[in-house]
Amino acid sequence: MSELGRLLSLNVTIALFGVDGWRLWLAGLFVALWSALSFIALVLVYFVSTSPIDWHLGTSADRVVFSIALGAGTVAPVLAALAWETRTRSLP
Repeated sequence: MSELGRLLSLNVTIALFGVDGWRLWLAGLFVALWSALSFIALVLVYFVSTSPIDWHLGTSADRVVFSIALGAGTVAPVLAALAWETRTRSLP
């Protein structure tokens, strides 16, 4: 995985833990569900294709995984901001 991919994964993980910590379950569930459905859809496309799976994975695996990580990574700052806003509202 590239350095950018690791950074995006770290951002998503931190944001999801922040959302989880401040009881914002719906937002965290949305991101997790969206990423899972994206991955399932891509696996389904590979499955129904007439080309061999080895060829698909060899030619597009990096792009496919990166696109899912990028999608989740773009939502991470929004989740972190939502957790921060909720935290600051709950402080005295």
